[in-house]
Amino acid sequence: HKRVLRAGYRVGYAPTWIVHHEGRLGLRDIIRKRYYYSKNLQAYLEKNVAESKREFRVIRPAFAKNWRFFARDPVHAVGFLIMRFFEGLAVLTALIRYRR
Repeated sequence: HKRVLRAGYRVGYAPTWIVHHEGRLGLRDIIRKRYYYSKNLQAYLEKNVAESKREFRVIRPAFAKNWRFFARDPVHAVGFLIMRFFEGLAVLTALIRYRR
């Protein structure tokens, strides 16, 4: 996506939902995946400085925008927060372990 934009092309939005199904991921699977991708996060951040300032947030704008969904389902909201906490730990662990 970023390379396409840098090459001067326009990127649009699909007029429909795109479903990305990864199967039944448990918390352990999610943490492993986040850790795996975070091994190269420092290089990504250095290469994409401007974009990473917008992307690398604990609370994303979409979460704040859709707070009503969380309010209607507090059990899943708490589960989501727990998942995000452990994802953050995985990212920090990988950044510390693989820093250059």
